Amino acid sequence: MREGSITDAELEQDFPVLGVLYDSCAVGGRAYRRASRERLDLLSGRVGGDLVAAMRQQAVPGAYRAFARQIGLDPDGDAMPLEKTLMQRIRAGRFVPDDQMQDPCTVAMLETGVPVWVADDAALEGRLAIGSLPGVDDAARLDPAPARPGDLAVWDASRPVSLLLGEVAGDLVPTRRTHAVRLFALRVEGVPDASVREALWTASQLTGPAA
Repeated sequence: MREGSITDAELEQDFPVLGVLYDSCAVGGRAYRRASRERLDLLSGRVGGDLVAAMRQQAVPGAYRAFARQIGLDPDGDAMPLEKTLMQRIRAGRFVPDDQMQDPCTVAMLETGVPVWVADDAALEGRLAIGSLPGVDDAARLDPAPARPGDLAVWDASRPVSLLLGEVAGDLVPTRRTHAVRLFALRVEGVPDASVREALWTASQLTGPAA
């Protein structure tokens, strides 16, 4: 497990705790896929509609909501990752499996409150970092997420990967041809480093062996 850098000194000063932690792992076989689905089934029985109402008072989800406001997002207008997943649970009556790469991230987030994102490791260059989008061309590469110059994003060595708390760029999303993935999570004020590491560890253990 590694921690990326903050590329802007002013950003580092404004958010001294902010960080991106990440890990790479291979995409495992059927046993890993089955383990993720079994965990989702168990969580479906434990997590109900009452949690949606209570979660804003919980420390870790509340910390991500507070951070969203600090960087100019509206956590009420644009549902946070955990809220989106819980609302889908209410509509469907259970947590519906997605795919082998996304399901481990969902399990990790439900168990820790820490959102975890996944990208195709082969499509990334070098280490991850956090920085702002300097121009229109960089913002456009985050399609389908709307982005503007100055927005904060997770970067690899050459391009933006996702807006902070946003979706991974479409051309970096893992597919059935993906052999290894890069999992990453944000550390923000109010979220213990141990919780972020636990979320990444959980997601990686359900995805496959270390790459």
